Amino acid sequence: MNLDFIGQIAFFRKKIGNKVRKLCKFKNKSSIEYNASLSIKQILEPLVEKEMRDINGMTEKFMRRLMANRMGLFTIVKFDFKNYFTSISLRYAYEFFIKDKISEKYHPLFENYVESVKYNLQGLPPSANFAAVMSKAMKEELFNFFKIDGLTDCFYYVDDFVLLFKKRVNPIYIKFGIEECIKTVFNKRNNFKYQNKVKIHTSGEKYVYMSDEKLPGSFTWLG
Repeated sequence: MNLDFIGQIAFFRKKIGNKVRKLCKFKNKSSIEYNASLSIKQILEPLVEKEMRDINGMTEKFMRRLMANRMGLFTIVKFDFKNYFTSISLRYAYEFFIKDKISEKYHPLFENYVESVKYNLQGLPPSANFAAVMSKAMKEELFNFFKIDGLTDCFYYVDDFVLLFKKRVNPIYIKFGIEECIKTVFNKRNNFKYQNKVKIHTSGEKYVYMSDEKLPGSFTWLG
C-alpha cells in the first residue's frame, strides 16, 4: 500500500517565543497515514540518545564539569542551526543513518514516508526523532574531529549544541571544525538527489565563544 503522507498534512503558522514558525500536522488523526507516522516515531526511538532529552540532567553535568575545571583552562562554544528540522533531507537521513539500523521489514514504510514528505517537516510525530538521529551523528563527528583538541563534552538539545574543551582553543579553528563536521555528516555525497540544507548561525547570541580569558556578559544555555 502506497500511503499519501503529504496529502494528509496541513500547514499553519504559530508564534513560539519571539518567532513565528511554520509548522504542520496531520489533518485526520484517524487516518492510516497518521498512525503509520506514529509507528515510524516508535521505530526510531532506539536510535535516540535519551539523556539528550533531559535538559536538567545535562545542565547539572555541565556545571559539574565547569566546577571541576574552574581553576584551569577551558573553552566553551554554543551554536545552533538555521531552520534545522526542514533543512534535513529525510531520504538522506534514512539512507545514511537509519536504514541499516532498523529491521528490513520496516524499509517499505520508511521508503514511502521519506519519498512522500521529502524534508523533515516540524510538527509531525517522527520529526523530533529524525532530527535527534542527525544531531547524534553530528555529536559523534564533533568528538572525532576535536578529539586531539581537548573536547570533553558535547551537549545538544534539538538544534542547540554546547561544546566544552579542557583547554583554550582558537575560535577561528573551532568554527572551521564545526563547518567541516557539517560537511561530513550532512553532505556525504555531493550528487545525492535530496541534499540537506543545514547551516549554522555564525553571529549574535546564536553563536557564542568563551574561554577562561574571554567571558561574555551573559550566556544562554541550551534552548
